[in-house]
Amino acid sequence: MGRKLILSLVSSVQQGKELVMNKHFVNGLRSILCDSSLDKEFVAKALTLPTEAEIMDLMEVVDPDAVHTARRFAVKEIASTLRKELFDAVKNNCSNEAYVFNHENMARRALKNVSLGYLASLNELEATGLALNEYNTTTNMTEQIAALAAISQNSGDLRTKTLSKLYEQWKKDSLVTNKWIA
Repeated sequence: MGRKLILSLVSSVQQGKELVMNKHFVNGLRSILCDSSLDKEFVAKALTLPTEAEIMDLMEVVDPDAVHTARRFAVKEIASTLRKELFDAVKNNCSNEAYVFNHENMARRALKNVSLGYLASLNELEATGLALNEYNTTTNMTEQIAALAAISQNSGDLRTKTLSKLYEQWKKDSLVTNKWIA
């Protein structure tokens, strides 16, 4: 469904039409996000929109600007509409415990990171502060990179400083440096 939604929005961008978010799609995401009986990994995957590259792979004639505009619109609309639920997901899935590699913790981190990414797209002080706090306090690279990705969505001094900080911290590790470049 996410692919169809984005492709429809791409078409609207290309035709110069006003972008309108499908409310049923967003309400479906809300239902999934608020259903505590669901596995958190499933919820995280269900909330994840296809990447720009995935959308472009589906197009006969690729229009990167339209794809970027459409996907960015969808992310911000979802974040704006589900703001409270996404904040709750981040807060309910933060942990200061030591990193543990198991399904439960991986799923918790995935849901928190996806939610944080949506919220950071709004470029609001509260969401940006939450992402920066995650970046500064996390005890593992997965969460640090996710917080950095959230912060990096918006241009400005915070993005520049955070990217520089990560580079300084990990510049001797080529694997991390490659992630930083990405």
